[in-house]
Amino acid sequence: MVRCPNCGQKTSGDYCQWCNYPILKGGPIRLQKPEKEVNQMQAYCVKCRAKKEMRDPKPIVMKNGRPATQGTCPTCGTKMFRIGKS
Repeated sequence: MVRCPNCGQKTSGDYCQWCNYPILKGGPIRLQKPEKEVNQMQAYCVKCRAKKEMRDPKPIVMKNGRPATQGTCPTCGTKMFRIGKS
């Protein structure tokens, strides 16, 4: 016997006998996220007001010691930053 994920009652079969909810065999299905390309880094362009792929991303260390990535916007050429490990 398994517990119904909808009502929590113990049941058997393909459908819950209490609420008629379908019972999935083998547990919940997990979808895999698509892998990002290693070289592509997205950041927010303040001038374009959109999230875009950085051109020529390079890792830097800010004055306070935190890692960041710096590049340029492919549309307008403005400097873009993304704080965090690259």
